[in-house]
Amino acid sequence: MAFAVLIAMLVGIGEAGLRRMKEIEENLGDITGRRSDKLQLSRETLALSNRNSRITMEIFLLQDRAQTNVLLATRAENTKKISALMAEITRRCESAEEKQRLSAVEATRKLYIDSYLRALHLLVDERERDAAAAVMVNETLPALVKLHAAWDEFVDFQKNQVSIATKQAEVDYAKARRLAYLLIVLAVAVALAIALFTTRQTACEIAMRIDAQKEVSKLNGALEEKVMQRTRQLSEAVKQVQFLAYYDALTRLPNRTLLQDRLAKALASARRRKDKVALLFLDLDRFKIINDSLGHSVGDLFLQNVAERLKTWAREQDTVARAGGDEFVIVLTAVKDASDAAVAARRLMDTITAKFVVQGHSIGISCSVGISIFPEHGTDGEALIKNADAAMYCAKESGHNNFRFYTKDMNAQAVERLTLENDLRLALDKKELFLMYQPQMEIATGRIIGLEALLRWQHPELGLVPPDKFIRIAENSGLIMPIGEWVLRTACSQARKWQDEGLTAVSVAVNVSAVQFRQAGFCELIRRVLHETGIAPQYLELELTESLLLSNADVVFSVLQQLTTMGLRLAIDDFGTGYSSLSYLKQFPVSKLKIDRSFIRDLAVNPDDAAITTAIISMAKSLNLKVIAEGVENEAQMSFLRAHQCDEIQGYYFSKPLAARGRTVELLKNRRR
Repeated sequence: MAFAVLIAMLVGIGEAGLRRMKEIEENLGDITGRRSDKLQLSRETLALSNRNSRITMEIFLLQDRAQTNVLLATRAENTKKISALMAEITRRCESAEEKQRLSAVEATRKLYIDSYLRALHLLVDERERDAAAAVMVNETLPALVKLHAAWDEFVDFQKNQVSIATKQAEVDYAKARRLAYLLIVLAVAVALAIALFTTRQTACEIAMRIDAQKEVSKLNGALEEKVMQRTRQLSEAVKQVQFLAYYDALTRLPNRTLLQDRLAKALASARRRKDKVALLFLDLDRFKIINDSLGHSVGDLFLQNVAERLKTWAREQDTVARAGGDEFVIVLTAVKDASDAAVAARRLMDTITAKFVVQGHSIGISCSVGISIFPEHGTDGEALIKNADAAMYCAKESGHNNFRFYTKDMNAQAVERLTLENDLRLALDKKELFLMYQPQMEIATGRIIGLEALLRWQHPELGLVPPDKFIRIAENSGLIMPIGEWVLRTACSQARKWQDEGLTAVSVAVNVSAVQFRQAGFCELIRRVLHETGIAPQYLELELTESLLLSNADVVFSVLQQLTTMGLRLAIDDFGTGYSSLSYLKQFPVSKLKIDRSFIRDLAVNPDDAAITTAIISMAKSLNLKVIAEGVENEAQMSFLRAHQCDEIQGYYFSKPLAARGRTVELLKNRRR
């Protein structure tokens, strides 16, 4: 680029010289008026010489070889003409001095021709443009200047008559030469500036390119690391998916898929060896209480501890799997008879009932186990699992912490349970549920002092379904939540109606399920029901079981405190059937104990029942608690309770459960008299 600029400036200098010489020529012509022949020849010679100089400059600028050849041919033709003209001028010279001056011109012309021929040779033949440019600048241009000076002297000699014009032409020529030198200096300076700028720009571009390459390398490295990391993650994910396909994520025990596979292999092996296989279906009793009271995170840790304990208990050839939730399946191989399975089930139950410690919580739990035997109770895995599951439900219904072998009628019971659960889901909407109210009598006065709300279900096909048959189903299925709220709201609304009718205000007792009690916002539910029904808190009594109170003392105490702060009364239902404890009677803000009907039934003939009942009454009195006996049906029971200063009774002796209208209204009216 700088070279091209330099050549362009040299061409400009040549053109400026030509223009200036033309001006000198025109000035001389104006002065002399008529050119002599020799002067004309000199002018033609000088014109041809200048034209050759211009052609030389154009050759430097051209890249096309064909055009260059044309210019070279033109230049050669001009050179021949110059030589002919020089010969003619020489021939016409008349004096030695004139010939001497013409010889000087010829000598300078020869130097000029030699220099630009060498420059053209370097440019055209050798293609050394830089070297050619150097020759042009260092040799050709000075030679051209000398040639012009020689011609000026020759012309001056010839034009003595125009000395003044010649002197002026020399002055003008000197100015043109200074201008040319100035332009050359400027051209060199500009070329250097452009070269420096270009070099700096190139250096910046190279630096930027290096930085870009470094950044690309860095990005490639990061991308490669990301790809490797993603590959590792995908590999781990594949392994996890493969693991989860056959194992439970929480306990890391085999899941149902792997259980089916191992059970099928165990059955195939048993067929070949004519052995038996026992399948134990285990369900943890009241596990939901742990989740509700301590949280699901503790519940999950507890299940992991149970799984570890089961793996430790089982033999190497046995399979322990998680069926789901709090249910586990154990496959026992090489079993000789049912007694081996019974012994294993008992040992298994003893293992589970040992205390667990999870995050500082000491947790005790029991389990219910159902047992099916191959081939007596099924010849394939599905049948054995289904039958063991049915046996487990029977064990649970018989009172928890028990095991049962499968029998054929258990499937019918399972179908009946499922049917009842499905029908129970629709019972509220179909208005099949209703409440009965059993009066509670004060023994000292014989007057009614309260009513217990009892839930009943009038099934459209089965008729009246006993509470002990559907309440457990409601608790296990979660239906106890909406049903319990309906009972609470209905009982409070009815109590308010009786009061609005001017009847004596008595308390209404409502049984609260452990599942319902532990639900989030239970106290808020009670507060909302009291507000919506308009009943005063002192007329609502909640009956709670002993097992509920003992499940998580800190949480239970907090809820009970809130309930008593509202003004509610609390009673312990079925007292004596659970884990009775004096400490919780002192700790919890309860006001009444309800002796279970199992102690009252044979009270008059069974000394043990009489002793237990007497002890409960005595203990309650010492703690300033009221005592009510339920299930009182005859005078003998009534006399015993009166003699031992029991406060209240409930049962058929005084009144059976009654509807909200009729007899109940009469009893409340009679109490007012």
